[in-house]
Amino acid sequence: MRVPCFFRWPGTLKGGVDIDNIAAHVDMMPTLAGLCGTDLPEDRELDGMSLLPLLTGKETNLPDRYFFTHRGRWPV
Repeated sequence: MRVPCFFRWPGTLKGGVDIDNIAAHVDMMPTLAGLCGTDLPEDRELDGMSLLPLLTGKETNLPDRYFFTHRGRWPV
């Protein structure tokens, strides 16, 4: 399933860019913190990662990720 997400920041983010990398809601906090120039807390580990390199068009080596869900009473 693909769900659109839009970021708009004239002068900072280039418009009209499609990104095919897998992302999830857990990536929003690290990404927004990066856009604001705010450091994330070091006393806890976050599941998400910043998508800032993808949004700014910088070279990135983000790891491949898989997301899945299971619904029903049968084991996976």
